Amino acid sequence: MKKAGVIIVVVLLFIGGCWRKDTYRPIYYPDRNDLTKYVKGPEFFSLDEAREWVYEQKGIREDTNWDYEIGKNCKPSKYGDIEICEETLE
Repeated sequence: MKKAGVIIVVVLLFIGGCWRKDTYRPIYYPDRNDLTKYVKGPEFFSLDEAREWVYEQKGIREDTNWDYEIGKNCKPSKYGDIEICEETLE
């Protein structure tokens, strides 16, 4: 009976890991020459939603030299506001 319980737990952990949804965190830079100034967006479950947020920011601002990046599956780091991401997208 113990062996069956262990197998069930392992299967559930594997399935849970496979069903994990990717998350996307957009960062908007009003001035691409000064990346110390930025607006961090919320986490989204789709890359398209994250991009939409970026363009909403652009629409409400008058920045002419703006830029952005979108981090995939970001986790907080021990270095303040910095996040570590699996991948950076545009």
